[in-house]
Amino acid sequence: MRFGGKKNFVGRTWMGSFAFFASGAVLLLIAQRFLNIPLSPLIMVGFAAIAALIEHYINFLDDNFVVPMTFAIIMELALRMAM
Repeated sequence: MRFGGKKNFVGRTWMGSFAFFASGAVLLLIAQRFLNIPLSPLIMVGFAAIAALIEHYINFLDDNFVVPMTFAIIMELALRMAM
């Protein structure tokens, strides 16, 4: 709570969104390695960026529901296109 700075209209900071992005990117790259996901690491980092932006701006529903569901849909579509 000490870090973060100015909050947006939803009450989230860019520092918090960057922390979400960084941890998500690291975890996605680890998961890609161990689960043999057939997508490039750049695409996986892009997915983390999309999830962070969704989390930063979501306002109309609970972000604990919207972010995982949106991410799952995007990941499923990407995997189907890769095959």
